[in-house]
Amino acid sequence: MKREWVQKLLIVILFGAYFMMGILVYKDYGISTDEPDERETTFTNLKYAMDTLGIDGLEGANGDLENYDYRYYGIAMQIPPALVEWAKDFPGGATIYYMRHLWTFIVCFLGYICFYLMCREILKSRWLSLAGTAMIALYPRFFAEQFYNIKDMVFVSMVMVSMYMTVRVIESKCSAFWTLLFAVAAALTTNVRIVGIIFPVLLLGYLWLVEILNRCKQNTGEESRHVVRTSILIVLGYWLAYVGSMPILWKNPVKETLAVFTKFSDYDGWNGTIVFMGRIIGGDEIPWYYIPVWLLVSLPAWYLVLLVLAATVFVFAWIRKIKRHDKMQINVLFHNKYVFWAFLIGFLPWIATVAAHSTLYNAWRHCYFILPPMILIILSGLKRIGNDLGKNMVSVGLTFAMVFCLAIQVCWIIKNHPYEMVYLNAAARKWGADFDRDYWHLANLRLCRYILEKDDSETITLGAASDRFLLFLGDEEKERISMEENPMYYLETYRGKTGNGSEMEGYEDYYSITVDGYRIATIFKRQS
Repeated sequence: MKREWVQKLLIVILFGAYFMMGILVYKDYGISTDEPDERETTFTNLKYAMDTLGIDGLEGANGDLENYDYRYYGIAMQIPPALVEWAKDFPGGATIYYMRHLWTFIVCFLGYICFYLMCREILKSRWLSLAGTAMIALYPRFFAEQFYNIKDMVFVSMVMVSMYMTVRVIESKCSAFWTLLFAVAAALTTNVRIVGIIFPVLLLGYLWLVEILNRCKQNTGEESRHVVRTSILIVLGYWLAYVGSMPILWKNPVKETLAVFTKFSDYDGWNGTIVFMGRIIGGDEIPWYYIPVWLLVSLPAWYLVLLVLAATVFVFAWIRKIKRHDKMQINVLFHNKYVFWAFLIGFLPWIATVAAHSTLYNAWRHCYFILPPMILIILSGLKRIGNDLGKNMVSVGLTFAMVFCLAIQVCWIIKNHPYEMVYLNAAARKWGADFDRDYWHLANLRLCRYILEKDDSETITLGAASDRFLLFLGDEEKERISMEENPMYYLETYRGKTGNGSEMEGYEDYYSITVDGYRIATIFKRQS
């Protein structure tokens, strides 16, 4: 009993230490180009909702949501920082975005807790669950983006929440409490990104499959669980929560819901370019292997090795059972239901994007949600290896190896902070300049402040692809900056550009930020 209490305390301390780390570094990151747009969309929705409900407030905000370009973008998870900003009487400047960065981190942290609890429920192992959670929380790209990427990383977090809620529904034998919590969580996940609809679809499919097979007297090894009642609770709860979270749906729920799904099933509202394998291509020219290649180059190599190992273990195990019984028994599938479920969460959306030729952009951030189910598959495979080969021997070896690899990642994060968002694994780093780098111009803030420190001129002229970094400057800093077309300094973050060269006509390379040998940002200074 004492040992178990010590283990629980240690895990709480580790989570607490990670949270404190986030509190210490959340102000270290610049502003992404999308953040002001996300904030505007949030207040447009809030103003529209208040006007619809007959509530006075947010004077001066745009409430014309019905004619707003981004009216179908869900903002439910962005309301808390907006309300705090409103309560603080709109402090302006960097303060409002720092609040949003802190909120984004808190949401991600809650997602990590849910992932740990889910793994603990499935795997019955604290340390394996903790290791898997660390693989997500200490993945370098996630480490950076959990502060400023209020869309994709919040979706990753909500995916982990919905995964946990799904497991709780099944393990609680479809209790009404967990079923309703699941419905709300899945609706909020769908609010962030439409892909979230996969959770109620998969859960309902599982429940009805069990019911049908049991009625056909198939040996599933699963209990029928009030499938009609549970289905009604899921569908009704999910629908009401989703409509409630989307003000644009309030006046005409059915029509507007169809409009949301129609728009995002074939989204074509972006006409930018991306850098992929040394080529500059449009968002509508994405090859089918785009996501697999990004996974290969940007995930730590040991994640990929463990994934292949886990997949191999399961495939060979199922082949043995097929040979042993002449045919695969249905209960084998249900015994490994969470592995199949995790595979479907990651695989089906990717197949859908390939089949629909969906527009993707900016590395693989739209598919970041693939990582949690991938880690669950890895952990399940490691658990099976431990059970088959001897729990103590294998567990000690795997634990040591995973801790060592995670320590290497932590060292990389410390060395390259705050540019973890451009992480590539050791095998791919020599091609770093052939892929998207700082596509959100986050390094512009650091570049600007470098110039302010080195140049004591009263007025400094700057040029950049994005001037959003000015929002993070103090009043005295802003007074010294003048954005012009022919400036003394130009800030380059290599968005939409290939190669590791450093040339700009009429300018010379003044200062560059590099990560693992490839440039992610450069200051060019006009030649005298």
